[in-house]
Amino acid sequence: MDRAHTLHRRYMEQAQNKQQTHLHDELDALAYLGLRASATYAQIFGAVAAVAEIMPSWQPQTLLDLGSGPGTGVWALSSLLPSLAEATCIDQNAHLLALGQKIISDAQLPVIVTWQQGDVIQPIERDETQYDLIVVANVLNELNAEQREKLLETAFKRCRQLMIVVEPGTPIGSAIAQAAAAQLAPAGRLIAPYIDNNFVEEYFLHFPQRFTRPEFARRIRQEMRDSPLMASDWEEAKYSYVAVGKIPPEETPWGRCIGPIRLMNGYLELPMLLKDQVVQLKVMKRHKQQYAFAKKLRWGQLVMQREALVHPSLG
Repeated sequence: MDRAHTLHRRYMEQAQNKQQTHLHDELDALAYLGLRASATYAQIFGAVAAVAEIMPSWQPQTLLDLGSGPGTGVWALSSLLPSLAEATCIDQNAHLLALGQKIISDAQLPVIVTWQQGDVIQPIERDETQYDLIVVANVLNELNAEQREKLLETAFKRCRQLMIVVEPGTPIGSAIAQAAAAQLAPAGRLIAPYIDNNFVEEYFLHFPQRFTRPEFARRIRQEMRDSPLMASDWEEAKYSYVAVGKIPPEETPWGRCIGPIRLMNGYLELPMLLKDQVVQLKVMKRHKQQYAFAKKLRWGQLVMQREALVHPSLG
């Protein structure tokens, strides 16, 4: 439990643009499983699910998970992407890899996994293998700016279809994801969360993914609470992400809801990411069809047609 406290503090105190290592031994690896693995699972699942929404026929077969930890990405994607057949997991922490091998073996997931220990950049510099999907989740925040750029450039060369960068849903995480989008956009196509391959700068883009805490994770959270009240059995993980592809999306939505909906006097206010801007959209109560649609809109959800939220009378 003490290791979980220490690990939590390390993550909370991390500095921007500075190389950092949070896990040092086997006990740290076990603390990670209890403290953060479930949230990382939810973050990866949420980001890839958002991509699958606009690419419903996408069937990647091979995965490269850089900074894989215990294979959290494989856990999440084996259920979300049933076409996935092979995965390569690279991480510098031998203790996390050992835990991942045991977990995936015990779970009998239908994915053949190759495990590699080492710096996340070096193995792919020496490898010419192309992968349908590359995931870089909660890795870039532990590198400095120069290392991030090198990793993204090298990894994208190995990408056959899509690369997804996932970071914590904090201002630092959002800035890292946006920098990745700006770097990779000239070499690929922005699939999500951006609309129609257009990059919108300097906005705090982050999204929620709710998940149920395993019992052991709930007990750890309970021990870390000041309140004697029992910790909730669910949590909402916030994440920032960017998906960059070498294949086009199948759908071109009008916009994406990028925050909670605010109930105002006579209207709803929605933060929307459109093709070339972020707007605070007002949906009037008198526009009954649009208002009903807006009330059910979820943070992160796509809106395929403008008319779903904008009344024809508004032009």
